[in-house]
Amino acid sequence: MFKPVAVLMNASRRPVEAIETVIALTFFILGLYIISPLYVTTSTSAISMAFGSDYVQRAFVALTFYIIPALPILLAWFVPRFNTLWWRSRATSWMFMGALFITILRLVTIGWVPLTWLFTLSLSFIVGICHLYIKSGDGLG
Repeated sequence: MFKPVAVLMNASRRPVEAIETVIALTFFILGLYIISPLYVTTSTSAISMAFGSDYVQRAFVALTFYIIPALPILLAWFVPRFNTLWWRSRATSWMFMGALFITILRLVTIGWVPLTWLFTLSLSFIVGICHLYIKSGDGLG
């Protein structure tokens, strides 16, 4: 079978893991973007002013809230040791807290009117629901 088709068939059999993986991949790529030279902090962006222009601060935020929480979920597809209830529960909990923190940060720095905070709030709720599903015991497929 063609490899992408096999991956999609596997994802359709385990939808919660597929959702976790998509969100983890999004977090991981966003974290890499924040610490890359492509991320330019300007005075016109409230988020960039909150993060500051210092590379160490950006790397800390990217590693703490995006890359490290996403790694166990991404590694679960390749390393069977990470595909356990313990690792998946911890990783979804970390991603939930990270997305919720970023939502609160956006609300404090930008305000209610530009609705950019809704995206991260919805991500945090989706990850929170995945976390509750895993904690219920049904989430390990």
